[in-house]
Amino acid sequence: MKRSTRMTLLMTLGALPMLLIVSAGRALGVQDEDPIESTRATLDKLVEIRQLIAKKRYGWKDDEQTLRDRIELVKSQIASYEQRIEESEASIQDAQKKKAELEAESQELETASQAFLESIVGFEAQTKDLLQRLPEPIAQKVRQLSQQLPEDPAQTEISISRRFQNVIGILNEVNGFNAELTPASEIRTLRDGSRASVSVLYFGLGQAYYVTTKADAAGIGTATADGWAWSYADESAPEIDLAMKIFRGEKPAAYVKLPVRIK
Repeated sequence: MKRSTRMTLLMTLGALPMLLIVSAGRALGVQDEDPIESTRATLDKLVEIRQLIAKKRYGWKDDEQTLRDRIELVKSQIASYEQRIEESEASIQDAQKKKAELEAESQELETASQAFLESIVGFEAQTKDLLQRLPEPIAQKVRQLSQQLPEDPAQTEISISRRFQNVIGILNEVNGFNAELTPASEIRTLRDGSRASVSVLYFGLGQAYYVTTKADAAGIGTATADGWAWSYADESAPEIDLAMKIFRGEKPAAYVKLPVRIK
C-alpha cells in the first residue's frame, strides 16, 4: 500500500470516534454549532447517563437487599408464628387431656359420694333405732346431736360430712356410756303406786338397777325396742343397795349377787 493511501486511512480511523460522538450528540439533541463544544456536551450527557444508570443499578441493589431483608424478616415471623401455633396446639391438647382426667375424677368422686350418701342414710336409720333404746342419761347427753339427724334424708340441706359427723358423735358417746358404770338419780314409780327418788346404776346398755334410800324397794331396767322397761325387784333391794354403796366407795369391794333380766 502506498504511503499516501495509508495516511488517509489512519486519518479516517482517527476521526471515526469524533464522528460517533458528534452523531451521538445529534441523537441527544445537542446543537451542531461548534464541534468541540458539541463533543464536550455529548460527553457530559454520556457521563450523566452513565451516572444515572449506575445510580439506578446501585439503587436497585439496595432495594433488592431491602426486599430480601424484609422477606427474611417475614419468614422469621412466620416461623415464630408457626412455632407459637404448635405450642398452642400442644397446650390445648394438654388442657383437653387434663380436662378429661378431671372429668373422669369428678365422675369417680360423684359415684363414691353417692355410695357414701347411701351408707350415711343407712347409718342414720340405725342410729335412730338405737336412740329409742337409750336410757335417759345418755339420751340427754346426745340429744343435741340426735336432733340434727334429718327427718327426711332425701329432703335435707345438711351436708354429707356434717351428717356423718353427727352419727359418729352419737355412736362415740353411746360407746363410751356402754363401757362404763353410770350412776344417776331418778324418779320411779314403786310397786305401791307411789313415786320416789331412787339411786340408779347403769351397767352400760345391758342392765340397770335402782333402789330407794331406805332400801325397801328396788327395780331392774332393760333396753327394749320401745325404750327402757323397768320391773320391780324389791326382794333384791339389799343386794342392789350394797352394790350402790360399793360403787360409791361407802363399802369395801365384795362379790354381790344381782338379778339379771333379759327382754
